[in-house]
Amino acid sequence: MFILEVSIYVIQLVCLVMHLIGLICIAILPQPFNSQHTNIRNLYKKNPCPTQ
Repeated sequence: MFILEVSIYVIQLVCLVMHLIGLICIAILPQPFNSQHTNIRNLYKKNPCPTQ
Protein backbone atom coordinates (compact mmCIF):
# COMPACT_ATOMS: atom_id res chain seq x y z
CA MET A 1 0.00 0.00 0.00
CA PHE A 2 2.84 2.37 0.83
CA ILE A 3 4.48 1.66 -2.54
CA LEU A 4 1.23 2.52 -4.33
CA GLU A 5 1.00 5.89 -2.54
CA VAL A 6 4.63 6.70 -3.40
CA SER A 7 4.11 5.76 -7.06
CA ILE A 8 1.03 8.00 -7.28
CA TYR A 9 3.05 10.84 -5.75
CA VAL A 10 5.88 10.27 -8.23
CA ILE A 11 3.42 10.24 -11.15
CA GLN A 12 1.94 13.56 -9.97
CA LEU A 13 5.42 15.03 -9.58
CA VAL A 14 6.51 13.92 -13.06
CA CYS A 15 3.27 15.25 -14.52
CA LEU A 16 3.80 18.60 -12.82
CA VAL A 17 7.39 18.82 -14.10
CA MET A 18 6.27 17.99 -17.65
CA HIS A 19 3.54 20.62 -17.39
CA LEU A 20 6.04 23.25 -16.22
CA ILE A 21 8.49 22.33 -19.00
CA GLY A 22 5.67 22.68 -21.54
CA LEU A 23 4.67 26.10 -20.20
CA ILE A 24 8.31 27.27 -20.15
CA CYS A 25 8.77 26.10 -23.75
CA ILE A 26 5.62 27.99 -24.78
CA ALA A 27 6.86 31.10 -22.98
CA ILE A 28 10.41 30.94 -24.44
CA LEU A 29 9.50 30.14 -28.04
CA PRO A 30 9.17 33.09 -30.45
CA GLN A 31 5.72 34.29 -31.51
CA PRO A 32 5.36 32.27 -34.77
CA PHE A 33 6.09 29.09 -32.81
CA ASN A 34 3.72 30.21 -30.05
CA SER A 35 0.74 30.17 -32.41
CA GLN A 36 1.70 26.65 -33.53
CA HIS A 37 2.05 25.48 -29.94
CA THR A 38 -1.36 26.67 -28.76
CA ASN A 39 -2.44 23.07 -29.37
CA ILE A 40 0.02 21.98 -26.66
CA ARG A 41 -1.36 24.63 -24.30
CA ASN A 42 -4.92 23.46 -24.98
CA LEU A 43 -3.81 19.86 -24.42
CA TYR A 44 -2.54 20.77 -20.95
CA LYS A 45 -5.83 22.51 -20.14
CA LYS A 46 -8.05 19.70 -21.45
CA ASN A 47 -6.01 16.75 -20.13
CA PRO A 48 -4.84 17.33 -16.56
CA CYS A 49 -2.94 14.56 -14.84
CA PRO A 50 -5.11 11.47 -14.32
CA THR A 51 -4.15 11.32 -10.64
CA GLN A 52 -5.46 14.82 -9.91
